[in-house]
Amino acid sequence: MHRENRLIDWASVLMEPMAGCGERITVAVAAMDDLGNRRVVGTVQPQMARVLFADQAGLYQDMVALAVESLSGWSAETGGLRGWTPPLAGMSLGTIHQCHVESVDVALERAMHMVSFLHRGTLAMPRKRLRVRWERAVRDGLLERDSRLANNVNAKIHLADRDVPATFTFLSAAYAANVVSFEGASISRAINEARAKAWSLDRIGDAPSILFRPERRELLAGLPRGDDPPRDDVLEAVAEIQDEAQRRHLSVVCVDSPETTVAHILRESGHAP
Repeated sequence: MHRENRLIDWASVLMEPMAGCGERITVAVAAMDDLGNRRVVGTVQPQMARVLFADQAGLYQDMVALAVESLSGWSAETGGLRGWTPPLAGMSLGTIHQCHVESVDVALERAMHMVSFLHRGTLAMPRKRLRVRWERAVRDGLLERDSRLANNVNAKIHLADRDVPATFTFLSAAYAANVVSFEGASISRAINEARAKAWSLDRIGDAPSILFRPERRELLAGLPRGDDPPRDDVLEAVAEIQDEAQRRHLSVVCVDSPETTVAHILRESGHAP
């Protein structure tokens, strides 16, 4: 179905790579449509920042993140991009352009290719959408492989002392698994989610509504397929979770994609062909 084009304002966020050098590079692009939908994204991916700025890459990324947060807040407060005051010296907002395209994401993708030689690949999907996409792919993959698993996939169980049911990626009498995706996620948020899902796996034997305690219980950590967040940082966080999980007699297994997650769950639950 054809989508109606929107009137979209977009502009570059410019920064001097070295204070006082006079040169400016595009470090972020902002776009906002006539309905108020908006997005501000950095143009330099972490691996490129490390190549360009070496041991200063972390500082550079912090400065860009500050600019992105500031401009996002300004556009939400004022309903536009004009009049923004950058939070740091050496930063500025470029010329505000207009275009007619179907969405803010389309405008950003085209703008990033036009104004930033540092941009590579396609526009990264918002983090929440990446996590949801991973979880949905696992659910759909399990049901595609065996529709008889409908009662086992995304099973909801009331645990003791909880009004809201806990959801398990997979649950059977012998095997229980929860998936937490680190792809496109804040590591601290993913760790908190992993701890909550590990707690559910630990307490499943106390649930008043079921009469079994799966002997094998696993927390499946979905590793990023790109570099958001950096894979080494994720592996360090997973090691921290593993120490806590061992005390609960849980296993933590790293998985590289929704497809390998589906294959692992089917194999461990005894449903592999």
